[in-house]
Order: sequence, then structure tokens, then C-alpha cells
Amino acid sequence: MASANSDRVCIHNWRVLCHGKSKQGNGRHGSIYRSSRPDLMDPLDLEEFKKHGIKCIIDLRSDKDYEIASGSKVLDNYYKLYKVVLPKSNCYKQQEPVICQAIEGKKKKKATGPATEILEKKHFLINFFTSEYTSTLFKRAPWYIQLISLFIAIFDFIFRTGFKNFVRLFAVTVINRAGIAASYLDIAEMSKGGICAGLKLLTDKNNMPAMINCAHGKDRTGILSAMVLSVLGETEENIITDYALSQEGLLPIRDRVFKEVVERYYWDKSFCDANPENMRMLLNYLNKTYGSVKDYLVSIGFSEEEQEILRKNLLEHE
Repeated sequence: MASANSDRVCIHNWRVLCHGKSKQGNGRHGSIYRSSRPDLMDPLDLEEFKKHGIKCIIDLRSDKDYEIASGSKVLDNYYKLYKVVLPKSNCYKQQEPVICQAIEGKKKKKATGPATEILEKKHFLINFFTSEYTSTLFKRAPWYIQLISLFIAIFDFIFRTGFKNFVRLFAVTVINRAGIAASYLDIAEMSKGGICAGLKLLTDKNNMPAMINCAHGKDRTGILSAMVLSVLGETEENIITDYALSQEGLLPIRDRVFKEVVERYYWDKSFCDANPENMRMLLNYLNKTYGSVKDYLVSIGFSEEEQEILRKNLLEHE
């Protein structure tokens, strides 16, 4: 298993998630990579990045988060940007296609359509923190916190803070008290559509090789990566080991992560770490609640047939 930042192309927490093989059985470039956000990549590093032949970026941030994120975002010159339109229900139906919406500049959007009809290099944005996620956390807070939060939300909206103060309030009163591992369980239950969309995109051969990222490449990326490795038949210990590599991968930007997580949003400092017990707790929960990770994936709309397609994509990657 690769170490964090091995063969790094100036994206922190970069590594191969899983290697593809040619039809002749020879090892090739990794079919799926994982990393932190590529927004800060220097133009001079592009040539190294291009060597990996990445055709698809699966970015587990909302379009709004992507727009306000810092960095030159040089990959926008090479990858067409799309917003994934998640189903109204929390889950996809079996074999339901992923619908996406092209983003032109900051405001204009083209018509929607199935992701499988897109043949160019693509950068998909998938929002994990939907209104269902927000409303569930809202309901967990005491009534007086709910009341206060409404005024704070209005303030944040008027002054365009990106709802920073709203997030801070729920970080202190709800999220921190439950802990980071519990937040992973929340993502598994309330971000089913986002998880399923990411996996469905990987069943399209035109999207290989692919890269998965979020802000720091640890939490949302770690969860989706765990689902991929489970489909490929990796042991739970290997999945946990891969997740924990983010501790090393984020060391060079430890101060930046602290500022973005703790200082900006008031999350507990444990949210900066990749404690292996976080992933172990998630896997145990899915096994206990759904029977297995693969059964969980079927329940959210990623069918057994699609799981087999994903496995074949990696085995037959050219």
C-alpha cells in the first residue's frame, strides 16, 4: 500500500487508492487516486499531474464551497466543471443514472443530462452536506439553540459569511459533543445520495483513471474511498490503514488544516486527525446495521451489478 504523498504531484495527502491492471495483467498507473483539494496547485506542477492521465475528478464539495475556496484552480482550464444533481430522496434507485449540470463561469449553467453522455475530462462536484443533513443536526439541538440559530442564519445570509457563524454554533453545541466518529455515521446515513453518486461515476470506463478529493482528503474522501475498497474486496484492516495514512499526508499543512477546521468553524481539534478508530467505528456500524458494507451500498442504490462493473473497470483498465 502506498504511503501518503507518495509520488505526490504537489497536492497534499495525495496517494494511489487502488491500482488498475491492463488486460494483459500488467500493473499500470493507479486507476483511482485520492487527495486534498487541488485548487492550490501551481501551474508549473501541471505537467507532472498530467502524467497520471486522470480523466475524472470526483470532488466531494458543493459548488458553493468550490467557488469560495482559495487557490488558482488551474485545473479548470483542463477539466469541465459539473454539479451533480442529487435525487430528491436520500438514495438512488437501482441502476438510476447520475444527472449532472454543467457550470459555466460562476453563474451560468447549461442544461442537465446524464453523466454517461459526457466524453471530455470532467470535474464533478458532489454536495455531501445537503439540507437533510443540516435539518437533522438542527433537530438535535435544544430548542433555544434552534431559536438562536435562526437569527444567526439571517445574519450570515445578510453579510454573506458563508454561514460560518451558523456552523460554529452547531459545532460547539452538537457536533463536537458527539465526536468525529459519530459524524462519519451521520454522513453514511444522511449523505447516501452523494456516496452513491461518487461510486456510480466510477462505473463509467470513460471516467478512469479518476481522482477523489474533498477539502483535506480525509473525511468525505476517506469514507468514499472505504466504500471503493470494500467493493474491491479489501480487508477491513487494509481499509483502516489507508484511511489512517491521511495523518501523515496532512502533516505538511497541519497549521492550515487547524485554521480551516478549528479556528474558522470551532470544530474540536480531533477533527484534524485521522484516528484509525474513526474508520473502524464506521465499518462496524455498517456491518451491524446493514449486514455488510456491500449490503449498505445496495440499500443506497449502488446495485450488485454496478459493484461488479466497478471491479471489472479496475481489472481491465487500460
